[in-house]
Amino acid sequence: MKKTNILLFSAALISGAFLFSNLTDVSASGIATTHDAVTFLYTDTGKMVSNRALAPRTPWAVGETLNLSGVTYYQVATNEYVQSGDVDYADEPVKNDVTVSPLGLSAPVYNDQTNSDQQIIKYGSSYKVGRIIENEYGQYYYQVSSHGWVVGDMMDIKGNAKNIEHINGFFPIANDYNGINPDSEYDILVSLGADPELVSEIPDEVLQYVGTVDNELGGDVGTNYRRMSQLYQLQY
Repeated sequence: MKKTNILLFSAALISGAFLFSNLTDVSASGIATTHDAVTFLYTDTGKMVSNRALAPRTPWAVGETLNLSGVTYYQVATNEYVQSGDVDYADEPVKNDVTVSPLGLSAPVYNDQTNSDQQIIKYGSSYKVGRIIENEYGQYYYQVSSHGWVVGDMMDIKGNAKNIEHINGFFPIANDYNGINPDSEYDILVSLGADPELVSEIPDEVLQYVGTVDNELGGDVGTNYRRMSQLYQLQY
């Protein structure tokens, strides 16, 4: 049973024909963070860009600042600017004081460009975290390299998270099945007695996430069932 992957959505569902721009590295000194709505982009002449926009609640490194007809614009990409009233600006990003270490013998590091695991980090190793992202399913990902992310439920997390970004559609484990995918997870749960109709209502991303976490941490099918039942009703 394969359900439609709800992460393969078009930004048109949110903002007409607008497409979200790619995330920008926020290591620069000036940071503009968008508000709770899709944020429009403008050229250096103040003309609205017709086919791109920024996702809600995302930080962007700022280049130059423009003032056009009394309106301040922050540069976030080549000839793409946001209006100052559409963002919160800070001279420097609020940095997280967080380190992560694998809970299991190792933990995969997922590449946000390929959405697959690019390497592993071993038990006993500790990494300083850059960004922390929570997606719409309440899944947390911690940045340990430029494009490398670890899964929060696979890690021992220490420190104080000061800047958690909320980005819908962020799912860097999408192409890393390792024997786990939404179909196999569905079959496991149903074989253990879960109601097929109830399981079919669970998003593919949650099915894959829970299966992947349990697989990496050495859990059995019972562990898998219990973890999923804490998130969703599996039996009436």
